Amino acid sequence: MSIDQIDRRLLSKAKKIAIERRFINIILRGSMFSVFIYIGSKCDYVLDLNNCSCPAFLFNVVLRKKQEHCYHILGLKYALEKDKIIKIELALKDLSEILSDIYTCGKSLKLRKIVSNLES
Repeated sequence: MSIDQIDRRLLSKAKKIAIERRFINIILRGSMFSVFIYIGSKCDYVLDLNNCSCPAFLFNVVLRKKQEHCYHILGLKYALEKDKIIKIELALKDLSEILSDIYTCGKSLKLRKIVSNLES
């Protein structure tokens, strides 16, 4: 598979997840701190415009240097550009629980419940 094919495939996946509104911007209540979370079908990832906690970023971007970004970062950039980000303001305790869940369990059921309540 050529670099162009990889890039097109990544861009296609990135646009799809952005349109599906899988990116959450959690803003810490009473501060300017915020964090982006990607809610996946199996795992959630913490990311910004340059880094992602997904395995593809670690292996393909950092270690093998095969790509410049994972598709989550490309999706985040696209979602920001198209205003497809869900914004949530939370207390420190809730944010801590969500991040702890993601890093220990791979996903946050608490965040999924919060997002589900927003959508209904």
